[in-house]
Amino acid sequence: IQAVREREVRLKYDAPVSEGLYSAMVVCRDQAGTPVTEIPVTYVRAAGFTPRANSVERMGEVEPGRWRRHYVRVPEGATSLKLTLSVLQQDEPGASAMAYVISPDGQVNVTGLSRAEGNLVTVAQFQSDSPKPGVWEIVVYSPIPGVGTGAPSIVRYKLDAVCMGLLAAPVVRTPG
Repeated sequence: IQAVREREVRLKYDAPVSEGLYSAMVVCRDQAGTPVTEIPVTYVRAAGFTPRANSVERMGEVEPGRWRRHYVRVPEGATSLKLTLSVLQQDEPGASAMAYVISPDGQVNVTGLSRAEGNLVTVAQFQSDSPKPGVWEIVVYSPIPGVGTGAPSIVRYKLDAVCMGLLAAPVVRTPG
């Protein structure tokens, strides 16, 4: 595309209410209504953190071999981001899940495996000190179990995200 001149494009839209990744195509038309260009747009609705609410909990289900995405927005100045993933099926040995944690700059980290073993559940964790501000993507994945393992067809999990070091805006009082 040649940079002939800069143009401002104003959009009116209803932001999605549910957390997730959304995409659309903005079609630009000339005054006669003829399409002249298309601009792909991606929008992420992420869970946010505040000094009063510095944790997010998500419950979910995923089939083995499938994944489910979650998004959190880390604010500027956060001192750490800690994620904990736990499968919720203590009574179903073989239930397992892990997470791919993708930072705003695209760096991919992988948690260990959370799995049910007898009456115990091991948890998977990830921690970033001085996390980059912006949207972090957490992709929860359930590996395909071996044949004859008796693993469940649906894995239920809990994902906890805690963001530390958030400062409240100072309260400004005016005399009066």
